[in-house]
Amino acid sequence: MNKERKTENLLLYNGRIYTQVPEAPFYQALGIAGGKIVWLGMDDELYQLPPDKFKIINLRGKTVLPSFFEAHMHFAFWAWSLGYIELSGCKSYQETLRAIKSRSQELERGQWLVGQGWFKDGWENPVWPHKKDLDRLVPNHPAVMMSRDQHAIWVNSRALLKAGIRADTPDPRGGEIVRDESGEPTGILKDTAAQQVYRIMKPPTDVRGSLLLKTAEMHAHSLGITGVASFDSIDGFRRVQSFHRKIGLKLRVSQFVPSDHLDELISLGIQSGFGDRFLRIQGVKYFADGALGSQTALMFQPYKGTKSDYGLALYDDDELKAEVKRCARSGLNVAIHAIGDRANRMALDAIIKAQGRSAGKFRNRIEHCQLLKKEDIERFGPHRIVGSVQPVQMPLDIDMIKKYWGRRGRYSYALKSMLRSGARLAFGSDAPIEPPNPLLNIYLAVSRHPRQTDKPFYPSERIRVEEAVFAHTYGGAYSVEQEKLFGSIKIGNFADLVILDKDLHCISPDQISHVEVLGTLLEGEFVYGKEYFQDW
Repeated sequence: MNKERKTENLLLYNGRIYTQVPEAPFYQALGIAGGKIVWLGMDDELYQLPPDKFKIINLRGKTVLPSFFEAHMHFAFWAWSLGYIELSGCKSYQETLRAIKSRSQELERGQWLVGQGWFKDGWENPVWPHKKDLDRLVPNHPAVMMSRDQHAIWVNSRALLKAGIRADTPDPRGGEIVRDESGEPTGILKDTAAQQVYRIMKPPTDVRGSLLLKTAEMHAHSLGITGVASFDSIDGFRRVQSFHRKIGLKLRVSQFVPSDHLDELISLGIQSGFGDRFLRIQGVKYFADGALGSQTALMFQPYKGTKSDYGLALYDDDELKAEVKRCARSGLNVAIHAIGDRANRMALDAIIKAQGRSAGKFRNRIEHCQLLKKEDIERFGPHRIVGSVQPVQMPLDIDMIKKYWGRRGRYSYALKSMLRSGARLAFGSDAPIEPPNPLLNIYLAVSRHPRQTDKPFYPSERIRVEEAVFAHTYGGAYSVEQEKLFGSIKIGNFADLVILDKDLHCISPDQISHVEVLGTLLEGEFVYGKEYFQDW
């Protein structure tokens, strides 16, 4: 548990301060005391403050925003993944195998080998990986390689044996054990089938786990991030709790608990908001479908090139409505993963039914909102449903959208349409699926131009810089019911701030992703970049 921090009183002036408060959007100076913002004004109003009570910092024209909020990630999983084999840069199956081989030689016998980020649709001559290749490369270790979207894993025979998966093992509900013509598992496990392996994987030791969490926290600060909505497993959440209790988080973590633990939450009487200002339970996570990359996103119409492949439903309509209603009655918000248009319709129906006429009492969310029907977009605003979107995933998704969805992709990443409906957007990365990068998220939302050689992806869905910044600051705080504490710069809020070397509002979109974070403050304390301002 964090102890109260003693911080310096700071006076920042000669800056470009964008508050995210519509009625007072811009200032040049601000005062911080006790970790909170106590004064806002223009440079010619500085005489109102006693200079001997503040350490004065000349911002020299730099830009100040509320610090970024990462609205969808897996904090502990991301931290642990910093020690995994990174496969996202491999351009072919053979290159992927070479990367695995080089790391397999570093491990002691029997130790798990874990990798992440393989993406068959991005390979030359795409093929599904096979266990026989992992068996050849990694004969003495259980090996698990997670796909880019985390909805499929590729394992070797040792991992299958440890998980008890054989030819006669039935597919779990909501998942698939991919098999060859003889019925033998190939080593590809989709969606819930992967849980049989995840349950037996050994997490890092307490010491190494804490080191990785601290490393991830510091990396978040370097990106201007001071808060996250996390979708960790229960084991990951336990590890974050232990870290917070023993060391103290310097990152605000709002956890969404996996839905299979709903009974425990209800039996303990835990409601959304339980915890402190650095670690709290925000709600319950549900999956309505799978993912685009594995063609398990649930669709109204079949995938292109098929006659009967509609994707994967993890609930039927009535089951999901009953689950969300149960959460509502227990004071718990929900966050529902929905990729396909049919899954998004299910999620909207379930939330709207559970909220009834009390939408204002809840802060329910749909995660990803990747493909929507036009008529469903219009339902977000009136029912106050948060759209949690990850523009940073757009570059790798575009080719798959064209391949599998065709013209339906018109309402994929439909940011402008969602804003017009009154939806509150909150931006994230889904790390470790994509590295967290708020400035890249903002660039992609504004430009929809992930590759300079291509035309923008449905440019009518571009949004303005100020709208994208809002989604990564106030929108994120709003999505976890913390907007009265941070996410905007106003008197009484915590001084959670990011200082940038350029003004996002005054540069071309192509420059946004190259802007540098100079400093990050959490409750008035520099957690990144303090040395940069020492001599200012």
